[in-house]
Amino acid sequence: DYRLLPSSGVGYWFYDTDPLKVMSEAGIGYEYTDYRDSDNDSKETVLATRVFLEKIVLGDSKIIEDLFLYPKIDDFSDYRLRSATVFRNPISNNLFLDLSLIEDYDSDPPRGTKKNDLRIITSLTYSF
Repeated sequence: DYRLLPSSGVGYWFYDTDPLKVMSEAGIGYEYTDYRDSDNDSKETVLATRVFLEKIVLGDSKIIEDLFLYPKIDDFSDYRLRSATVFRNPISNNLFLDLSLIEDYDSDPPRGTKKNDLRIITSLTYSF
């Protein structure tokens, strides 16, 4: 039904300019997952890592990659991965057409659940 992951850590911007933004974060978090089947609820300490990249391509269009990796502290082979890749095309100063490819992967999912979920999403995004 839901997942909570409060965490604390540090991050660093390697580049923070208009044509290129690159950032990384790492921290420790406590992950609580409440599944519909309450027998599978999990409470784990995880390493919370993130890499973010934004690059201008083709005029004012951008490629954005946001990658999260959550390995369990006691077993690094048990992890979750989330990758969100977005091609953002500006329509106006505040309105964008986004084409997103989102991959969620769980190395050890609950019984009866696939390891990965892949979505392609087209959206209009308004930024203010």
